[in-house]
Amino acid sequence: DAVSFVEETGLKVVVSTSDKAPENQKLYALHGEPGEHEVCFKTVNLGNPGPDDRFIYFISDPPHLLKTIRNNLASSGSGSNTKLLWNNGHHLLWRHIADLYYQDQRNGLARLPRLSRDHISLTSHSIMKVKLAAQVLSCTVGSVMEAYGPEEAQETARFIKLVDRFFDCLNVRHLDEAHRKRKPDLRAYTEVEDVRFAFLETVFLQYLQDWKLSVDQRIGYTRL
Repeated sequence: DAVSFVEETGLKVVVSTSDKAPENQKLYALHGEPGEHEVCFKTVNLGNPGPDDRFIYFISDPPHLLKTIRNNLASSGSGSNTKLLWNNGHHLLWRHIADLYYQDQRNGLARLPRLSRDHISLTSHSIMKVKLAAQVLSCTVGSVMEAYGPEEAQETARFIKLVDRFFDCLNVRHLDEAHRKRKPDLRAYTEVEDVRFAFLETVFLQYLQDWKLSVDQRIGYTRL
């Protein structure tokens, strides 16, 4: 009904954005095919008064998605220790970030100037802050880990750098932000051939698909 009312004003509803709350995920799943295991990301716009079918796309709110990613990494091998993330023969562990931070503190090199204890030792309060998630899953942290971290942390470093760029691509807010922060992926979208779409479709999505395949083919393990 809400979509129909909006459509009747002349506006076109194309996206529904929400966080990852179970009730929102259930709502989106209701629009999928029965027995379908893939994520349902669109549905026909039944409030469309026109002759042609249009879709409403379901999109997870990027800031909440970033916190979810950070929380999953934070529970990998430490903290609540409910997960042990693994890809390409290497574990992705929260202690890779913690070790890098404490090493930086001991050496006094300030290679990670934005990180603090709040980024590493998460509480019920700090876990809600998007800023902390964005700063710990940043290109700076990934690059420092890549350059100075142990071999076993290289897959974690790669993951962090990919997540940083993914979030930038979905977090464009101001026309001058890319110049001010010197991050090209924050520039405004002006054309359909933007290279960031190619990154999202052929690099980031492929990384996730390869990760899933790597886990599915891991000997001695089964996917739930």
